[in-house]
Amino acid sequence: MNTSRLLVAVAACVSLAACATTSYVDGKIAASEQRQTALIYEQNTQIAGLEKRFTEVLERAIDKLAGVAGEPKLTKVSQSFTVQYAVNATSVPAPVKAQIAEIAATLLASDKPFFIEIQGHTDTTGSARNNERVGAKRAEAVRQAFRANGVPLRSMSAISFGSSQPLVDETSEEDRQTNRRVEILIMQ
Repeated sequence: MNTSRLLVAVAACVSLAACATTSYVDGKIAASEQRQTALIYEQNTQIAGLEKRFTEVLERAIDKLAGVAGEPKLTKVSQSFTVQYAVNATSVPAPVKAQIAEIAATLLASDKPFFIEIQGHTDTTGSARNNERVGAKRAEAVRQAFRANGVPLRSMSAISFGSSQPLVDETSEEDRQTNRRVEILIMQ
């Protein structure tokens, strides 16, 4: 019997020796979680640094390529012109065609890149749909006048704002006349 008691006692000692206390296990888990959290933080910091450097390099590359790939970096409106129109008129008046020829010749003779934005506007009379159409026809007519004078289509855009961007509130026919226009914005 002594042998069996001795075996039971040895088995109990071995079993108890393999057991750890809850606080010991919790301490080990907490330490492991702290190391893991620190590693994650360090990796996130490294990733953020790499993203920042990548963005800076990309922005520098874009700035260097501006103008090289046919997309000049145009930062401001250097000139603007306004052409007034009669009610529902969409063709470019003859005196304006002469001015467009002069502007085109000046731009084409310059070494500076340029872009022309042509904005068609109307007064508030008529439907929104009709005003959008009339504004588009006005802008396109001016764009074609520039094209006829050698300005490439890639250097221009024509857009209609219809009656959505009036210069003045319309309380008289004179006010409506002011709002019937094409604005020519030259960016360099």
